[in-house]
Amino acid sequence: MCQLAATEIGHTQGGVTASITPEQRAVTVDEFGTSPCNFRHTGTQTTVTAPYAEYTADVIAEVLESGNDQTGAAGAKYMGIGRTAGFIHTAQALTVVPHLSADSAKIISLLRATATGGLELNYSSESDVIFEVTFTGLVDESATDGENIGKIEITAS
Repeated sequence: MCQLAATEIGHTQGGVTASITPEQRAVTVDEFGTSPCNFRHTGTQTTVTAPYAEYTADVIAEVLESGNDQTGAAGAKYMGIGRTAGFIHTAQALTVVPHLSADSAKIISLLRATATGGLELNYSSESDVIFEVTFTGLVDESATDGENIGKIEITAS
């Protein structure tokens, strides 16, 4: 289950994937040429990918913030597509909580995240409409170093 700002945002199908990739550059010195002597941390790329199985206006509005969420005259919702260049996405806390009770304490939480990438919809008579959304973790400058993007909670063994 994924939660944005503590609100569950629909059912997923096929599992949610989290990717945490530390980035670094090699530190070299003249004495040893191009052989690395150490590595210096330069950042961390953090993404959560969720395949949503709930093709509803509420779920799409949550994950496609760059659209224009509207309610029609008869109460029918639609999601506009397209924004002027320079639109800044609203970052929200993102929490991934496994539904399987044995794993329910293995939570990944990002302090600030926003939906990035495209929204691909598959309209096939042989499958449900599943759309995959990627969220990117953003730095929270007020957080502690080493936790300024989020944390992985692991049950005590």
